[in-house]
Amino acid sequence: MSDYKKSEYAINRNRGGIVYRFAESIVEIDLQDFLQSSPELTEQDFLHWKQVSDQMYLEEKRANWRESNKNVCLHCTLKDAALMVQSAEDSYFQGLEEEKINTQRKTLLSLAKQAINSLSDIQRRRFILHAVHQLSYREIAQVEGVSPQSVHRSIQEAKAKIKKTI
Repeated sequence: MSDYKKSEYAINRNRGGIVYRFAESIVEIDLQDFLQSSPELTEQDFLHWKQVSDQMYLEEKRANWRESNKNVCLHCTLKDAALMVQSAEDSYFQGLEEEKINTQRKTLLSLAKQAINSLSDIQRRRFILHAVHQLSYREIAQVEGVSPQSVHRSIQEAKAKIKKTI
């Protein structure tokens, strides 16, 4: 069998027996050897295992083919990567857009800070507990030991001050 220079699948498929390829040799088990080594098995069992063997070698051949066809030269990859670099104009306009967004954010944060600083300590604390931490008026009242109505009134006054500031 050393005259075969094809894949394991071709070797197995073209032979009548089940072919095992080892590092040093290739062994073929034909029907007679199979039946002698396992007298309780039949020819149908041999054909079944031959088919399983063929299928395994075919799957291995396909997997090797898929893997070997993924190889791409480094030069081609680098060339493609160079094409994906943004143009100078796009970079410039993107920078302008990001700068505009950052300026808007800074303005909004400044306004929010001014609005929060315009509140009294109690209003600020209650407003933050309600707006940021999502606590109800009743939960805030329990924490502070006051009535829910006073918490409600305090938060409504805080909202009115914030609207005036903004």
